[in-house]
Amino acid sequence: AKLIILDVHFPKERVGDEILRETLARHPGRVVLMSNFVEDQTIDGGTISRYEEPSSSLLTPGVAVGFANFWRQEDGIVRSAPFRAT
Repeated sequence: AKLIILDVHFPKERVGDEILRETLARHPGRVVLMSNFVEDQTIDGGTISRYEEPSSSLLTPGVAVGFANFWRQEDGIVRSAPFRAT
């Protein structure tokens, strides 16, 4: 494979992470793990945004991190996907 993309989010450390980490380490430069921009509700009814990275138990040299969000337009339809966000 030229590139392996895991469209699964691993935000917390779990049993078996060491096996996945070893597997990812065997493919440096060919793996992208998913991260996510999340909006949480606040107690006063507002929202707060945060960036949720993959678990540090999976990050190894040569593993890239990308985000997998798709933001909807005001009418609820997704018409485009940005390649980067700040």
